[in-house]
Amino acid sequence: MADNGYIHFLQAGHGDAFILHCRKGDERGIIVVDGGHATTAKHNQFMAEIEEIGDIDLMVLTHPDDDHLIGIKKYFENHKDDKAIPVKEIWANCAANIEITVSDDASPKGAKRLSEILSSLVDDGKIVWEKDITESYVRNLPFADIVIISPSDCIFHYFIERYREKIGYYNTTEGSDASTDQDIDYDLSMKDLAAREKRKADLEKYEDASNASSISFIVSCDNFSILMLGDSFPDSIIDGLKARGYSADNKLKVDFVKVAHHGSAANISNELLAMLDCDNYIISTNGNRYNHPDREAIANILCHPNRRYERPINLYFNYPIEKLESPKPHIFNKELDSELNFVTHSASNATDERLRIGR
Repeated sequence: MADNGYIHFLQAGHGDAFILHCRKGDERGIIVVDGGHATTAKHNQFMAEIEEIGDIDLMVLTHPDDDHLIGIKKYFENHKDDKAIPVKEIWANCAANIEITVSDDASPKGAKRLSEILSSLVDDGKIVWEKDITESYVRNLPFADIVIISPSDCIFHYFIERYREKIGYYNTTEGSDASTDQDIDYDLSMKDLAAREKRKADLEKYEDASNASSISFIVSCDNFSILMLGDSFPDSIIDGLKARGYSADNKLKVDFVKVAHHGSAANISNELLAMLDCDNYIISTNGNRYNHPDREAIANILCHPNRRYERPINLYFNYPIEKLESPKPHIFNKELDSELNFVTHSASNATDERLRIGR
């Protein structure tokens, strides 16, 4: 498996952390995407795995929220004084040189600290930092091809303004994406849930602007292709795909989709899914925050109007289903969902050699 290349889907609490082992022909390379929330290996496998990898060709911070940022920030804090940094290049739109004064545990403060460290490393010639990654960007590396789908220039600059103004960081409820009552949803059919209208991103709120600014991209190499969606909103991805010529009639075909925002109902839509040709969906969360994934998001994947039910859908989770359903079932209803032709996978039963879950 290591020789062929694979996606390493890490346990990172309620956050995201991925290590993509890529190959094109005889060329090999490693792409790290996000670093999870915690700073210890006990709660975030990223902290142990990142030290064992060795050289990293590219590191991507999709957006500067704590559950994607903290592991990466801690890594650079630990290594900033090393003679050489084993990361060749980082992509991070974390608003360098913007002064902020929020508390130390706030995501904007963490982004500012990371910006300061990266700026110092760039000055010392230790790393390449790309900090204005938007949808017009394409990179063909020896070992993988990368196409940026979002953010647009407009959304990126909107995020910078929200970041600068510190609008809504404490006044916005972080869980506002959960627009439905999970107890009610559990007793509704997924086909009914999939028909719901979606909440739009409110770019006046810091959290929504930050999520919408996610670097979302396609990685393609010999052994796999994956659409990485960060915490993006579907409208941004739809616009980015349309700009690349994709549509419901000319679908983007990928092996895997990393579902946006840990399976939140507001961050997926039927229109987006209609533009994708994919049977494998990855959801990263331990369910501890806001009980993600939402049943409604799973319903969109399984029951959007363009779904071909003769093809089974594979849902991959980095934690056991039992943990995600704790303290009581709210995602899968065996009685209502039995004929939807899908399979759930976690570390104990994943068999696709292109995807390694957990350690």
